[in-house]
Formats: sequence, structure tokens, C-alpha cells
Amino acid sequence: MAKEIVCRGDSQSCPALPGGGGDIQQSVGQDLTAYFSGQLSPQTRRAYWGDMRAFLRFLGLEGRQSMDADVIHALANVSREVATAYRDSLIAGGLAPATISRKISVVSGAMEILREEGAIPRNPFSRVKRPKVSREGTTPGLTREQTEKLIHTPDKDKRVGHRDFILLCSLFACGLRVHEAVKIRKEDFQEDKGHIVLRVLGKGGVDAKVKIVPALWREVSAYMGRWQIQGYLFSPLSRNDIYNSPERHITTTAARQLFKKYCRRCGLDAGRLSPHVGRVTAITLALAGGATPRQAMHLSRHANIETVIRYDRNRQD
Repeated sequence: MAKEIVCRGDSQSCPALPGGGGDIQQSVGQDLTAYFSGQLSPQTRRAYWGDMRAFLRFLGLEGRQSMDADVIHALANVSREVATAYRDSLIAGGLAPATISRKISVVSGAMEILREEGAIPRNPFSRVKRPKVSREGTTPGLTREQTEKLIHTPDKDKRVGHRDFILLCSLFACGLRVHEAVKIRKEDFQEDKGHIVLRVLGKGGVDAKVKIVPALWREVSAYMGRWQIQGYLFSPLSRNDIYNSPERHITTTAARQLFKKYCRRCGLDAGRLSPHVGRVTAITLALAGGATPRQAMHLSRHANIETVIRYDRNRQD
């Protein structure tokens, strides 16, 4: 449908942008680039670009990496019918309502820039209804018994197993996001007012301190001392030494793979589980253990209590 209705980026068939041709085109291109590149978090920047490229593929513009003239012309010719068709294609693809809403929001944000610059009279996505997003979280949580079984699955007698044990502990005990956990360095652990804290660069580029419970600190200290850790805690331990450096950390993809590997080994459904389970479980078990929602909010570094409550998998038990 999109290919029939929308200009495919051919400058011969697309009408010129109003208000001054090249000047406005350059201004729109700069604003669009700033919109995608100006997000604080690297993860958010990658997600935004990925969502935009998905829409461009829908329009028949494959492999575009920048906001060039063809892209701007194509976006300027998107109609409300095409915007609706794109939403329907995401629904047909079986994506979760929250994912669909996010993808549409990203593209709608780009369209707002074109509208503000006078390139289009109205945002074609402004009146496109989006799927209702449930207030219930979808990531499952583990029980205390499942958590302990998973954490103790790696073989601590081997360096790679000891590394993975500490990584799993960091996810479940601290409620870290996986991209925060893989970047932990030895010097990120500090003493603050009698407590050991971990400095992390959290969501949105916010610098935060996470308190480390004494039991976890003992395990981390033993790991760093035994293997003489310098630099990143979770560096690659490949058979090819060229990749093994304390100044490199394992990727989030590698962390997800090893998480699923240990889930399979201890009999959990690896297909349903990801490292984010550690964050959900940390909040759920904290609340089940008597923590107040405000304390759980401090643990997870969420901005509001409502978000914390969404993570509590036991509240209806």
C-alpha cells in the first residue's frame, strides 16, 4: 500500500519542499539528525535509528543511514492513510502494543520536525490511534528458589564461570540493566559513608550510585582478588587471546546469550527469559521481603513509584 501512495524519494516525482528549496531541506535534515543523535543514552539512539529505518523500509527506502534529500522528500509525502497502514503492518507483525506505540512515537516525532519547519501542513501520525498499552509488565520474574538455582549454575572453579556468577549476582542483587552491568569496572566500586557503592551510568546518561550489600561485596572482592581483575569486571574470555583484554567488556548480546545458557542448564524456559528478568526479580523480591515501594524505587533508580509497582510480580498473588 505504501509503495502505491507514497513518493519513493524520487526527486523528479516529489514536489519541492515549500519555503525555499535547498535551505529548508538542509534545515530539516539537520533537525532530523539532531533528533535521532541527540538522545542521551546510546541505547536510545540505536533504538530511535532502528525504528526510523524500519519505517523507511516500509516506504521502500532500503538501507538509509542518514536524513538525505530522498528521505526528506519521502517523509514530506507521507499521508494519514500510509501512517495508518504502517500501524496496521506493525500489528499484523505480532509486535507488542508497547513496541508498536514506541515505533509510531519515534516516527511521529520526526514528522513533527517537518511540520515545525513548514515542510508539511500537519503530522500524518497525529490522529492515528495506537494500541492500548497494558499497565502490567510482561517480563516474568523468578521465585527466590529459581533465582538461587540460576545464580549458582556457573562453575566458580573456572574463571569464566566465576565471571558469569558475579554477573548474574549483579543483575539479581542490584537490579542493574544489562548494559549497565557489562560496563562495570574495578574502580567503579567506592566507599561512601561506610557503605560500598557502585557507580553506574544509568538510563538517560544519569550517573548513579548503587549500594552493594556486604554478601555481594565479599563475592566481588574474592573474584577480583583471585583473578587479579583490572579494568572491566566482565572482560571477554575467548580462546582467541586477541579479544581478551581488561579494557574490553563483553557485549550485551553476549550477556544475553550466557544468561539464556544458564537458564537452560538449570531447567528454566530460556525462550521466555532475558537478563531483564534480574531487574524485575530484584524489585519483586525486595518488596516481598518487606521493602517499601520507595526503597524499591531507590534500588531500581526508577523516577516514580508507579513504575516500580508495575515490576512487582507478586502484588496479585
